[in-house]
Amino acid sequence: MTDLELINLKLQQFGFFPEFSNTSKYISKIKSYLGVRQANNILNNIDFILGTSKVEDAENDIADLIGNDDILLKIIYSTGIETSAVIFNSMLNILDKTAINPKIIADLGGANGWALVLLEEYFENNSILLLIEQNKTWGRVNSDIQCIYEKYNNVSIDKKVDFAISIFGISAFNSEALLKCASYILSDEGYLLLALRIPDDSTFRNFQIIAKSNGLGIIQDFSRRVIYQNQSSKRTETFPIIMLSKSIVNSETYKLQDLKLE
Repeated sequence: MTDLELINLKLQQFGFFPEFSNTSKYISKIKSYLGVRQANNILNNIDFILGTSKVEDAENDIADLIGNDDILLKIIYSTGIETSAVIFNSMLNILDKTAINPKIIADLGGANGWALVLLEEYFENNSILLLIEQNKTWGRVNSDIQCIYEKYNNVSIDKKVDFAISIFGISAFNSEALLKCASYILSDEGYLLLALRIPDDSTFRNFQIIAKSNGLGIIQDFSRRVIYQNQSSKRTETFPIIMLSKSIVNSETYKLQDLKLE
């Protein structure tokens, strides 16, 4: 079994459905769970939100639509979990090349904390796990996870974090709140590893300017571009995975192609 297959198996144990990147399976599950009429209503409302809400607001608007139904939330979130699993697997490949050994790990926008549990298994360090998530509907996959249910701008902590990750925890067009939060929670020697949907060099340049204004620099040697083909839709996408630290000052801005391919 490959590392990615093991990650997907864990995600299934956490209540997700990696196979729901296949739209027909996803729709079939919603209809069997809610009934056809209510499912169609939910799906129509989701389409409306995606078509009318700002990118940075869409996820919260969908969460408001779902309410407190944790199972429905996982079903809908599962439409993108296959991509998140690929990204997380690539993050582990990057970490293999580092000497990071964190005592406190945070996940910004980490849903129910599934990545934190897998990171704890990876590091085998009995780390403190901290989930920062805006949506209170998410439960914890592990009772050891400490949760802060706040917007990034309102986060307050007592102890600084050694290592933080974020997988699509915010829109690339509205990254300042996440980067500001990361700068605040990280120790001076801490690291942030994040994946964003950054479509072009202009957006990437703006991201770097915002990161620098919040005291974060890119570690190019531990940043990558991941080319991913969805096995169900056959659509190919490229995602940058970026390692940042407060101990790095970049004198130049990078282009996306400056990041090595994973």
